[in-house]
Amino acid sequence: MQIGLKPIMNPPAGFFARLGRGFRAGLHGLRDLFKEGLIVYAILPAFIGLLVGLGLAFATFELLDYWLGEGLERSGALQTGWLSWLDSVAVVLSVIASFFVYIGLYRFVISLVVFPLLGPMVDRLELQFRGKKTETSFKEDLGTTIYGGWVGLLQSLGGLLILFLSIFTGPFQPFIITIVDSYFYGYAAFSLVLERDFPSRRNRKLEFRRHRAELLGIGLLFVLLLSIPVIGALLAPIACVAGACRLYYTMLAPETMPGSSSSHPK
Repeated sequence: MQIGLKPIMNPPAGFFARLGRGFRAGLHGLRDLFKEGLIVYAILPAFIGLLVGLGLAFATFELLDYWLGEGLERSGALQTGWLSWLDSVAVVLSVIASFFVYIGLYRFVISLVVFPLLGPMVDRLELQFRGKKTETSFKEDLGTTIYGGWVGLLQSLGGLLILFLSIFTGPFQPFIITIVDSYFYGYAAFSLVLERDFPSRRNRKLEFRRHRAELLGIGLLFVLLLSIPVIGALLAPIACVAGACRLYYTMLAPETMPGSSSSHPK
């Protein structure tokens, strides 16, 4: 296996070929969860992410159901026989709202509580593919986590806005939503890898642009995995981060990272 190839040494490929390369890397990451035993790194992040997500959804349901119930009670609507069905409508609306809160804030949840816990897995893969591990300080890790959570929140809000605006695109809505979500999820998966070599956000943005097709391919697998109820949401972040590690460390990473002051072999 060739390790740490410079981008200019990679065989030239078109956008869709690179997108396919990213998608296949995600599949390899999914396979490695079981074949290479990486699944052990997924248990704690997946469990915490699930609890936080369900907690947000449950809190939304309880608050909205209470607010709607109180409103109907005070208005006296529930005392009127032919309007008693409004109570059931309130419950249904609360369930729907909690679902959209979970979906809408999913990026924020995984950025804040799932990805930071995948550091040990990335350490193992970096050692496996590079033969060394990048050391970072607690201050850097904390700053990265806070920034990642902020980006995840912005992406969540942006995703909800695009979901609303895309309603007006008719039959093109699923395509637009898939592309946007794929980019956001691929961006998040690559962030965990690129932040080690490029602690400077400015330099990291350049790398995101350079590998836009690959991260879109990994993000597409992320979206497809999310279509699998429960299990998909648990496995998608871990599998795609593992795929991003394999792809970056074996094909995309430059041999040296000028300006990366935090990169030191262990």
